[in-house]
Amino acid sequence: MTRVRKILIGVGVAVVVVIVGAAVALSTIDLNRHVAFVEAKARQATGRELKLKGRIGFTLSLVPTVAAEDVSFQNAPWGSRPLLASAKRVEVQIALLPLLTGEVVIRRVVLVEPDVLLEVSAKGAKNWVFTPEKPAGTQAPKAEDRGGIEVRRIEIRNGLLTYRQAKPRLQHKARIERLELDAARGFDALEFDGKLVLNEVPLVLEGRIDNLRQAGKPGATSRIALDADVGGNALRVDGRVPLATGAPVGLDAKFSAELKDVATLRKLLQRPIPALPASTLRGRASMKKEALDIADFVAEVGKSRANGSLRLELEGARRAFTAKLDAPLIDLQELYAVRKALGGDTGGASRRDGRIFSNEPFPLAALKALDGDAQLRVEKLRLADGNVIDDVRARTRFKQGKIDSDEIKLRLQGRELKIDLNADASSGKALAVNATLAGAKVPLAALSGLLGIAPPPEGAPTDIAVNFSGRGSSMRSLMASANGDVRVVVGPGRIRNRAIDAGADVTELLNALNPTRSQDPYTQLKCAVLRFPVRNGIATISNGIAVETSRVRLIGGGTVNLRDETLELGFRPEAASGLGVGAGNLAQFAKVHGTLANPRIGLDMASTATAAAAAGAAVVTGGLSLLAGGLLIDTVPDNPCQVALSGVARKEKSTVDKVLDPIKKLFGN
Repeated sequence: MTRVRKILIGVGVAVVVVIVGAAVALSTIDLNRHVAFVEAKARQATGRELKLKGRIGFTLSLVPTVAAEDVSFQNAPWGSRPLLASAKRVEVQIALLPLLTGEVVIRRVVLVEPDVLLEVSAKGAKNWVFTPEKPAGTQAPKAEDRGGIEVRRIEIRNGLLTYRQAKPRLQHKARIERLELDAARGFDALEFDGKLVLNEVPLVLEGRIDNLRQAGKPGATSRIALDADVGGNALRVDGRVPLATGAPVGLDAKFSAELKDVATLRKLLQRPIPALPASTLRGRASMKKEALDIADFVAEVGKSRANGSLRLELEGARRAFTAKLDAPLIDLQELYAVRKALGGDTGGASRRDGRIFSNEPFPLAALKALDGDAQLRVEKLRLADGNVIDDVRARTRFKQGKIDSDEIKLRLQGRELKIDLNADASSGKALAVNATLAGAKVPLAALSGLLGIAPPPEGAPTDIAVNFSGRGSSMRSLMASANGDVRVVVGPGRIRNRAIDAGADVTELLNALNPTRSQDPYTQLKCAVLRFPVRNGIATISNGIAVETSRVRLIGGGTVNLRDETLELGFRPEAASGLGVGAGNLAQFAKVHGTLANPRIGLDMASTATAAAAAGAAVVTGGLSLLAGGLLIDTVPDNPCQVALSGVARKEKSTVDKVLDPIKKLFGN
């Protein structure tokens, strides 16, 4: 062992002698005498001018440091300014030992007050792409002849980095207070820590990323740890992420993002990002060849909270999945505002072709490829009008194009509403749908809130029973083939008499059907009925609309053609006893016709409806006669709700008829 120890000491002494000798030799060199040589070599390598205007200094140590002041580098000829980069001071620390084997290892580069401009011309040229000068008769060196240069650490202090793009016009500017980059194995791995201001937004970055040399290669992944604060917004990623293009196979990372201040993101991205509520997303995502998994997922958007998981199989012809979502609260009022801010349509506006139902094909192939199970539970669902739906539960199973949702339940102010939905896309040509909706004594206010109808009534317990079937390749063709029945019965309640946000024509119609709306704060509702069948896409309402209030009785009927989305509905009101002021303004007949997207309203205020009925013509406008077709009786019965429920229009006999009937029977009439 003594001999080995002596050998090691001797080797160590030799190494120290070599290092000291090299350092002493370097210290005797006046680097300023070689400025022209360095500048010439830079020009030859890049085709640009490198200027070392200040004095070049050298510090003697085991890690010698070369420092140059007032350094600048020429921009491209087409650039917006003469210099691509400049720095007040540049320091370079060189490791001595690797020089013995022909390697150049730069331990540290320090840039003091650098000013760098990266820009792209209107033609797509980049100023950081160089064109080396090539002297006549010379050949480019072979790869094995080139000496490698390894940079292990870069420090930037009080720097300025600008990125400018001509087309489309774009500019990003970063003021770097400090930025430290620690590299290993020639930037194969990189640790970073910095504080800067990008587009007037403060950024604090810290993290590590490895395996950078494999970026873009099939199957390449990298271990990454990132912790960023972006003007009060936070982003964290910790795990393995793919470096290859295409599907992110190899992903296995925890993530979290916190959005607190959208204004800072507008400045950072220079995009008109709409105002959004404070939001948080976090979870763990992993993706292998066979499946994508998202676990421990939590989403918080404003007041809304949800958590869940998702697994999607990626191999084979089928796409089996399992999804679970559990939400303590979902606030649709807030989410509708978010959707509107993001450019979504929440108003149900008609489409460009003037139709309500879309002709966009259903994704039949995708539905047919799905196999899976989705479960949803929402403890509280706050609607746009502030009403709350409790305990929403749904489970949907997908199997070879067949969709079964027979467990959709929700509670509206303590009353259960149940939906059964079954669909079949297994043919690949059309979607067949069978659905039912049922509820008993459900407050009408809750239903109107669910449908977005205002103002909400008070009380008015409602029984609802709907069944529907249809088949089509789009929503338009599905509704055109619809069959089913609708039955809605509303009990006593009251409705606030204020204008409904549905246009002046609707307000005019309501005022004509009940002239006291402007005087009474409320309308006392006794009952209301909506009952009709739908056959082959046509809803035939034979005296199936009825409303009875303390002021007015109303009966209505007509047709709604779901094939071409046309409608023709007639309403006949009659004043109840004690109508009082405004009775002269009560319409004798009202009609709604046109299309679902553009309904038109007509009023008969001059008692001409009876005459028109006798003539067998439609009142107000031309078209199918509601009266002659038996869809609307010519007088309002005393019990319109019973008539609408039974479908039998019993006309009350007049006093004269009651007296004459026995006499007629005596004569055999």
